[in-house]
Amino acid sequence: MDTFYNFMNSIYPLSDNVLNLLLENMKEEEFKKGEFLIRENEYNKNTYFMLSGFARVFSLIENKEQVAWFVKPQQFVTYNLGIPYNRRSLVSIQFIENSKLLSISREKFEKLLLEDIELSTWSRKYLEIVIYELELFFTSSFFMDATKQYEDILRKESELVQKVPLKYLASYLNIAPESLSRIRAKLTKKK
Repeated sequence: MDTFYNFMNSIYPLSDNVLNLLLENMKEEEFKKGEFLIRENEYNKNTYFMLSGFARVFSLIENKEQVAWFVKPQQFVTYNLGIPYNRRSLVSIQFIENSKLLSISREKFEKLLLEDIELSTWSRKYLEIVIYELELFFTSSFFMDATKQYEDILRKESELVQKVPLKYLASYLNIAPESLSRIRAKLTKKK
Protein backbone atom coordinates (compact mmCIF):
# COMPACT_ATOMS: atom_id res chain seq x y z
CA MET A 1 0.00 0.00 0.00
CA ASP A 2 3.02 2.27 -0.22
CA THR A 3 1.78 3.44 -3.63
CA PHE A 4 -1.48 4.58 -2.08
CA TYR A 5 0.18 6.22 0.94
CA ASN A 6 2.70 8.05 -1.25
CA PHE A 7 -0.01 9.32 -3.59
CA MET A 8 -2.24 10.54 -0.78
CA ASN A 9 0.65 12.31 0.97
CA SER A 10 1.81 13.91 -2.28
CA ILE A 11 -1.49 15.80 -2.41
CA TYR A 12 -1.62 16.78 1.26
CA PRO A 13 0.21 15.13 4.19
CA LEU A 14 -2.07 12.85 6.20
CA SER A 15 -1.42 11.19 9.53
CA ASP A 16 -0.94 7.43 9.65
CA ASN A 17 -4.20 7.20 11.63
CA VAL A 18 -6.19 8.82 8.82
CA LEU A 19 -4.49 6.74 6.11
CA ASN A 20 -5.11 3.55 8.06
CA LEU A 21 -8.75 4.50 8.70
CA LEU A 22 -9.23 5.10 5.00
CA LEU A 23 -7.56 1.79 4.06
CA GLU A 24 -9.66 -0.11 6.63
CA ASN A 25 -12.73 1.03 4.69
CA MET A 26 -11.34 0.07 1.28
CA LYS A 27 -11.04 -3.27 -0.43
CA GLU A 28 -8.75 -4.43 -3.22
CA GLU A 29 -10.39 -5.53 -6.46
CA GLU A 30 -8.93 -7.01 -9.65
CA PHE A 31 -10.24 -6.56 -13.17
CA LYS A 32 -9.20 -8.26 -16.39
CA LYS A 33 -8.37 -6.55 -19.66
CA GLY A 34 -11.62 -5.78 -21.51
CA GLU A 35 -13.82 -5.79 -18.38
CA PHE A 36 -15.92 -2.77 -17.53
CA LEU A 37 -15.79 -0.99 -14.20
CA ILE A 38 -19.01 0.78 -15.09
CA ARG A 39 -21.09 1.26 -18.21
CA GLU A 40 -22.88 4.35 -19.38
CA ASN A 41 -26.28 4.75 -17.68
CA GLU A 42 -25.37 2.53 -14.71
CA TYR A 43 -25.21 3.77 -11.15
CA ASN A 44 -21.81 4.50 -9.66
CA LYS A 45 -21.81 3.58 -5.98
CA ASN A 46 -18.06 3.46 -5.37
CA THR A 47 -14.93 5.53 -5.59
CA TYR A 48 -11.86 3.69 -6.90
CA PHE A 49 -8.12 4.23 -6.74
CA MET A 50 -6.00 2.62 -9.48
CA LEU A 51 -3.07 0.69 -7.99
CA SER A 52 -1.94 -0.87 -11.27
CA GLY A 53 -3.27 -1.17 -14.78
CA PHE A 54 -4.85 1.15 -17.30
CA ALA A 55 -8.43 2.05 -18.28
CA ARG A 56 -10.20 4.24 -20.79
CA VAL A 57 -13.18 6.47 -20.07
CA PHE A 58 -15.53 6.92 -23.01
CA SER A 59 -19.05 7.69 -24.15
CA LEU A 60 -21.09 6.60 -27.12
CA ILE A 61 -21.80 9.58 -29.33
CA GLU A 62 -23.89 8.84 -32.40
CA ASN A 63 -23.05 5.12 -31.99
CA LYS A 64 -19.31 5.89 -32.01
CA GLU A 65 -17.04 5.51 -28.98
CA GLN A 66 -15.42 8.81 -28.00
CA VAL A 67 -12.57 8.50 -25.48
CA ALA A 68 -12.60 11.32 -22.95
CA TRP A 69 -9.53 10.36 -20.91
CA PHE A 70 -7.43 7.52 -19.56
CA VAL A 71 -6.96 6.32 -16.00
CA LYS A 72 -3.52 5.12 -14.99
CA PRO A 73 -1.91 4.03 -11.72
CA GLN A 74 -2.01 6.49 -8.85
CA GLN A 75 -5.23 8.12 -9.97
CA PHE A 76 -8.72 8.05 -8.59
CA VAL A 77 -11.26 6.57 -10.97
CA THR A 78 -13.88 9.05 -9.92
CA TYR A 79 -15.26 11.29 -12.56
CA ASN A 80 -18.38 12.50 -10.80
CA LEU A 81 -17.47 13.74 -7.32
CA GLY A 82 -20.37 15.61 -5.84
CA ILE A 83 -23.02 14.09 -8.10
CA PRO A 84 -25.91 12.74 -6.04
CA TYR A 85 -26.01 8.96 -5.72
CA ASN A 86 -29.15 8.55 -7.79
CA ARG A 87 -27.62 9.87 -11.03
CA ARG A 88 -26.57 7.46 -13.75
CA SER A 89 -23.08 7.44 -15.21
CA LEU A 90 -22.46 9.58 -18.28
CA VAL A 91 -19.46 7.44 -19.29
CA SER A 92 -18.21 3.86 -19.49
CA ILE A 93 -14.90 2.79 -17.98
CA GLN A 94 -13.18 -0.22 -19.57
CA PHE A 95 -9.83 -1.73 -18.63
CA ILE A 96 -7.12 -1.71 -21.30
CA GLU A 97 -4.99 -4.12 -19.26
CA ASN A 98 -5.37 -6.27 -16.15
CA SER A 99 -5.79 -3.86 -13.24
CA LYS A 100 -5.86 -3.68 -9.44
CA LEU A 101 -7.92 -1.06 -7.68
CA LEU A 102 -8.88 -0.05 -4.17
CA SER A 103 -12.58 0.67 -3.75
CA ILE A 104 -14.66 2.40 -1.13
CA SER A 105 -18.37 3.09 -1.21
CA ARG A 106 -19.12 6.71 -2.00
CA GLU A 107 -21.33 6.80 1.06
CA LYS A 108 -18.46 5.71 3.36
CA PHE A 109 -16.02 8.04 1.66
CA GLU A 110 -18.38 11.02 2.05
CA LYS A 111 -18.88 10.13 5.71
CA LEU A 112 -15.11 10.01 6.34
CA LEU A 113 -14.68 13.36 4.57
CA LEU A 114 -17.30 14.93 6.83
CA GLU A 115 -15.85 13.44 10.00
CA ASP A 116 -12.15 14.13 9.47
CA ILE A 117 -10.73 17.59 8.81
CA GLU A 118 -7.42 16.18 7.48
CA LEU A 119 -9.22 14.09 4.90
CA SER A 120 -11.55 16.95 4.07
CA THR A 121 -8.56 19.26 3.48
CA TRP A 122 -6.92 16.54 1.37
CA SER A 123 -10.08 16.32 -0.75
CA ARG A 124 -10.12 20.08 -1.37
CA LYS A 125 -6.45 20.03 -2.40
CA TYR A 126 -7.08 17.06 -4.70
CA LEU A 127 -10.02 18.80 -6.37
CA GLU A 128 -7.84 21.88 -6.98
CA ILE A 129 -5.40 19.64 -8.87
CA VAL A 130 -8.22 17.98 -10.84
CA ILE A 131 -9.64 21.36 -11.84
CA TYR A 132 -6.21 22.56 -12.98
CA GLU A 133 -5.75 19.36 -15.04
CA LEU A 134 -9.17 19.91 -16.62
CA GLU A 135 -8.16 23.44 -17.57
CA LEU A 136 -5.02 22.08 -19.25
CA PHE A 137 -7.05 19.38 -21.02
CA PHE A 138 -9.64 21.80 -22.38
CA THR A 139 -7.01 24.33 -23.38
CA SER A 140 -5.09 21.73 -25.40
CA SER A 141 -8.28 20.22 -26.86
CA PHE A 142 -9.59 23.54 -28.13
CA PHE A 143 -6.43 25.44 -29.00
CA MET A 144 -3.95 22.81 -30.21
CA ASP A 145 -4.14 20.80 -33.39
CA ALA A 146 -3.86 17.01 -33.20
CA THR A 147 -0.13 17.01 -34.02
CA LYS A 148 0.66 19.40 -31.16
CA GLN A 149 -1.58 17.41 -28.79
CA TYR A 150 0.20 14.18 -29.75
CA GLU A 151 3.62 15.82 -29.27
CA ASP A 152 2.41 17.01 -25.86
CA ILE A 153 1.39 13.44 -24.96
CA LEU A 154 4.78 12.13 -26.10
CA ARG A 155 6.52 14.71 -23.92
CA LYS A 156 4.35 14.48 -20.80
CA GLU A 157 2.68 11.06 -20.89
CA SER A 158 4.69 8.71 -23.08
CA GLU A 159 3.16 5.81 -21.13
CA LEU A 160 -0.12 6.47 -22.99
CA VAL A 161 1.55 5.89 -26.34
CA GLN A 162 3.06 2.61 -25.12
CA LYS A 163 -0.03 1.16 -23.43
CA VAL A 164 -3.05 2.54 -25.26
CA PRO A 165 -4.17 1.02 -28.59
CA LEU A 166 -3.92 3.41 -31.55
CA LYS A 167 -7.70 3.53 -32.10
CA TYR A 168 -8.31 4.71 -28.50
CA LEU A 169 -5.55 7.30 -28.67
CA ALA A 170 -6.94 8.59 -31.97
CA SER A 171 -10.41 8.82 -30.45
CA TYR A 172 -8.97 10.75 -27.50
CA LEU A 173 -7.38 13.20 -29.97
CA ASN A 174 -10.69 13.29 -31.87
CA ILE A 175 -9.15 12.13 -35.15
CA ALA A 176 -9.27 8.98 -37.29
CA PRO A 177 -6.69 6.25 -36.58
CA GLU A 178 -5.30 6.79 -40.10
CA SER A 179 -4.69 10.47 -39.31
CA LEU A 180 -2.81 9.53 -36.15
CA SER A 181 -0.69 7.07 -38.15
CA ARG A 182 0.22 9.89 -40.55
CA ILE A 183 1.11 12.19 -37.65
CA ARG A 184 3.31 9.50 -36.11
CA ALA A 185 5.05 8.83 -39.44
CA LYS A 186 5.63 12.55 -39.99
CA LEU A 187 7.13 12.96 -36.52
CA THR A 188 9.33 9.90 -36.99
CA LYS A 189 10.73 11.39 -40.22
CA LYS A 190 11.57 14.63 -38.37
CA LYS A 191 13.87 12.78 -35.95
